[in-house]
Amino acid sequence: MSPPLAEQTGTWSFDLGAIIIRTKEVQLSSHPTHSHGRCIRRRITPIVDCDVLEAAKENIQPLASGRRVTALSAILTTPHAQRERRLASDRTRYRINVEVALQDEDDDPLEAYCRFVYWTVENYPQGHSAESGLLELLEEATRVLKDDRGGKWRDDFRYLKLWVLYATYVEKPAIVYKFLVVNDIGTSYSLLYEEFAVVLERAGRRTEADETYLLGIARKASPMDPNLPAPPPPAPAPSSIATTARRAVLGETATATTTPSSSRRVTRSSTRNALIGSTTTPSSSSTTAPRSNARLQVFIDPSGSSESNDPTDSPTPWPELGTRKSRIKENIKEVSKAAGTTLRQAGRAQRAAAAAAPKMVVYRDTGEEDDATETPPPPAPAAKKGIQKASAPKLTVFRDTEEDADAEAMPPPPLPAAKRGTQKASASKLTVFRDTDEDGDAEAMLPPPIPAPKKEKGIPSTPKFVPFRDEECGTPSTSSSVVPDTVMKLKAIGTTKEVTMSFQKGQLYPCAPATTRGESTKLSASKDKIVYTNGRSVIIRDLKNPAVVTAYAGHVQTATVARISPSGYYCASADITGTLRVWDTVGEDQTLKAEYKVISGRVNDLEWDGESKRIIAVGDGRDKFGHAFMMDSGSSTGEIIGHSKIISAVTIRHQRPFRAATASDDATIVFHQDHLTGVPFKYEKTIKTHTKFVQDVRYAPSGEQFASVGSDAKIFIYEGKTGETLGKSPIAHILEAFPDSKSLITSSADCTVKLWDVETKKAVTTWTLGSGVPHQQVGNVWTEGDDIVSLSMSGNLNIFDKRVGDKPARVLYGPQKSITASVPTSSGTFLAGTADGRILSFSDDTYSNVTGEGHASLVAGLAPAPDGKVFSIGFDDHLREIDGSASFVPAVCPTSSQPKALAVAGDSTVFIAELNGVEAIRSNQKVFELQAKFTPSAVAAAGSFVAVGGEVCHASHRGVYAELSIRSVFISSQDQKVHLYDWDGKTLKEVATLDGNKGVVSALAFSPDGSLLAAGDSSGRIVLFDVKERKVITSRWSFHSGRIHSLSWTADGQHCASGSLDTHVYVWSVQKPMRNIAIKNAGPGGVNAVFWLKDGQLASAGADGCVRLWNITFHE
Repeated sequence: MSPPLAEQTGTWSFDLGAIIIRTKEVQLSSHPTHSHGRCIRRRITPIVDCDVLEAAKENIQPLASGRRVTALSAILTTPHAQRERRLASDRTRYRINVEVALQDEDDDPLEAYCRFVYWTVENYPQGHSAESGLLELLEEATRVLKDDRGGKWRDDFRYLKLWVLYATYVEKPAIVYKFLVVNDIGTSYSLLYEEFAVVLERAGRRTEADETYLLGIARKASPMDPNLPAPPPPAPAPSSIATTARRAVLGETATATTTPSSSRRVTRSSTRNALIGSTTTPSSSSTTAPRSNARLQVFIDPSGSSESNDPTDSPTPWPELGTRKSRIKENIKEVSKAAGTTLRQAGRAQRAAAAAAPKMVVYRDTGEEDDATETPPPPAPAAKKGIQKASAPKLTVFRDTEEDADAEAMPPPPLPAAKRGTQKASASKLTVFRDTDEDGDAEAMLPPPIPAPKKEKGIPSTPKFVPFRDEECGTPSTSSSVVPDTVMKLKAIGTTKEVTMSFQKGQLYPCAPATTRGESTKLSASKDKIVYTNGRSVIIRDLKNPAVVTAYAGHVQTATVARISPSGYYCASADITGTLRVWDTVGEDQTLKAEYKVISGRVNDLEWDGESKRIIAVGDGRDKFGHAFMMDSGSSTGEIIGHSKIISAVTIRHQRPFRAATASDDATIVFHQDHLTGVPFKYEKTIKTHTKFVQDVRYAPSGEQFASVGSDAKIFIYEGKTGETLGKSPIAHILEAFPDSKSLITSSADCTVKLWDVETKKAVTTWTLGSGVPHQQVGNVWTEGDDIVSLSMSGNLNIFDKRVGDKPARVLYGPQKSITASVPTSSGTFLAGTADGRILSFSDDTYSNVTGEGHASLVAGLAPAPDGKVFSIGFDDHLREIDGSASFVPAVCPTSSQPKALAVAGDSTVFIAELNGVEAIRSNQKVFELQAKFTPSAVAAAGSFVAVGGEVCHASHRGVYAELSIRSVFISSQDQKVHLYDWDGKTLKEVATLDGNKGVVSALAFSPDGSLLAAGDSSGRIVLFDVKERKVITSRWSFHSGRIHSLSWTADGQHCASGSLDTHVYVWSVQKPMRNIAIKNAGPGGVNAVFWLKDGQLASAGADGCVRLWNITFHE
């Protein structure tokens, strides 16, 4: 008999104090019997120990929707050791899902955070605590998602619910709701105003609560339940010629002559300003008679100035909301720069002691008709004659002098006497600003006289002004969107020798184009260069010189298409939000010329006209599917209409009169033209030749013809000026491109590329690229250098020579997803693993795929072995080996749980940090397994030492609790420690625990000689340990602001490089810990791996799928 099927029949509840717990009554029914076909039903009630629930009800936080009694019973009855181990594993899984969703542009990080929060609330009935970390999780989710994807989630109801849940755990929820109103988060939902008003009512602020309700009504906020209909608009009130003044809504001014329609008009900005407060001037406040019961107004600015320190008065009010850590910052001692102190410098102690005179002389302004002798200035104190050295530089009051004035008629203000020796001034001497007026009269303004300094030979001049330089502090350079070539010079105090620290950009290994199954990918060409997109990056790649690559990362959202103008000076690229950016391709600055919001959705294609002045962008919009505009001003140059579904392609005739054709998913082509000049573009006619989706349309360079291809496996050719159909070819190809006016190429999902003769309408050459989904062709382009390029589904760019008809002349490989791990090899190349499980081998100019059966999902780590082999781990829970020929070894070894990091010891033993512990594997056999009291997060090995970073620590504590009759509690907390083990070839023995990190240890790296250990954590701090002494050398490598993903040492062990989620790369010095090289914005989206290739050459890889080389010059 088949297993029983569960059917829900109803709900009932237990009233346990203040908690209402709902459980479900379940019926179990079997399938009908073969003889009678009847259902046998019986009721089974879940067994729940209500005594346990009754005893623990005081520690259970109720939920509005209730709690499942079966789940609550399982939580309270499960042994704590077993429960905490399971919770730690689930928490790590949810955390990984969040990080993957944040890095993947196509994923939904909001949904990942919501699942994480729901799991936390469900599994920690006590609510927020140090064990659950619910408040910290809500703070992270609300802050991270606020500006993620350009503020995409601000109007999402799920995001608003996270804020509402967060407000229930803070001390002053009214501030949170005010922050939401100011920043337009969830303002279209009534839930925001209802919760805000409830909070105000509880605080006794009923007037403000009433205004909050009126604000939600004025904004026509939708109901909390999307299934409920929106409230109907209110009926217009009867109006009369003269009405009495009504109560103003949220600060709106109403008079007796105000009509009802105008008085009811409440703007969005005025209502928001009323909620967050406004500045009242005396003039406005005096027009209204004060009430007897009015509140006392504490302060009114008598100047009537509207300036305020309120953050809501700025153009972008309240950009950030503080966290719990920022509110308790008074209890945390932080390092700050010295302010107002003078450091004693070598050889200058006597000068500092000679400053006995006042440091500032008051400026006395005499009138134009006043006599200088009638108002004598205060005398300047004379310098002591016994002291031969002058005092430190003093502040000199500003003097407005005239070049024609006599020195005696206009003496300067008095200053303390300073004796001068040589007449030659120092280059670094502080010079007072003098505003000279050549045409002025010297006698018109007579400042107080200043006594002339005495000149004596042999006495040194005034001390030079030396800028303060803190040898122990370093200031990161300012972030910019483009990484410049930076040279930083540091001057040591007391010496003239300059220390040079510099870096220069090296070669860039680009990512491959992003592809989607069943959709065409738009490629474009400019001379010998091809242009494509991947993620938020636009790649310009030179086919003749592979080392010449340009990457543009100016888009906030995923870029979809990019094309270079016919002039070659500009590139237009668009993204999934409908934003189109025009930027300069000449030089490395990539200056943005213009940015336009062309449509309200994804842009699928765009095209320039022949004069590089006009652009047509098409895609999936709400109000329209396309827009034609001027490149420099954004003004419209026509309308793109005639389609009922999204437009997938557009083409423009480059000769006058201009013509345009658009292809759509409604199986039609719309022809646009103007009979005189071709612009502005107007609808001319609809061409219905295809029977399925039209995938692409393209004009020939001559403008005489254009062609279209579709999912119906047909190619049609049309006359270029009139749009008349000339012929068709029933070939199963979905894409096409015109290389010249006599031939065209098509690429197909049947894994073939064909070259066609337009006149005969026959295929001249056919290339077959294999079989299977990875070899399906989804895009193509033909460059001016006669290179035919076709794009495979796997991201490979196949370059064909039309004289060779059996295979591609060459293939360009590259990662399509984020690079998650990378490591150099003994042969001078390096390997890179990606988020889709691929591992690529990089040489001087090209990529190549590692052959053999690889990983099925994300590559979590790579590590080299002493014999030249490389080991890899992935989220498919397997350890694989790569030999020296860049191919996978058939033998694999499964892991006990999901791996996080790996390291290889000197005896080729592989140590894998997993969720449940650390495994030691040698020759694909498990030789040891460490069951630690913490969850490992990182691992490193050198010699006989193995370092393991801790993420979550589990500790058992004994005690007796009055309400819970439990004698052991298993507590989970952040470990934030480095555990040092000794490996004897058989077992791991813990020898030390290293403290110093402020977050979860996320990266570890031993120096080449094994004497030093660098540990990076989730807070962006790197701590350097002495392995032998077991002590901290420095913990001031803390300029990163995000999670440390990778650490790498130079061969001499004197410098360490770090890559972080904050997109920056730093190179640190061991001898001088506060000397560093900061490479800002080294990897858009975050740097996941850094490693040294050779002396002075550093490589970084990250979320954008590109590998960048940096030439480093170390300090002397």
